[in-house]
Amino acid sequence: MNLKQEEADDIRVNGFLVYMFCHSIHDEFISVFNTMKLFMGSFSSDPKWPIIGSHIPGYMERANVKFLEHAMGWKMEPRKT
Repeated sequence: MNLKQEEADDIRVNGFLVYMFCHSIHDEFISVFNTMKLFMGSFSSDPKWPIIGSHIPGYMERANVKFLEHAMGWKMEPRKT
């Protein structure tokens, strides 16, 4: 490995850190929840189920559009299909 001495000492004393909270646990919970909204939905093959049906739920669509604008700086304009 190409580690500096301080990094090797840190690993020897503390081990590998897989995940660290940057803010409070409350902020991390909100972050995890918002990330789940990007992917959770459309689990069933029946379109009649409200959240898990075979369609993209409205909350999931809005969360992805908001993510693209916030994280990527790309604003999606509404368009007719």
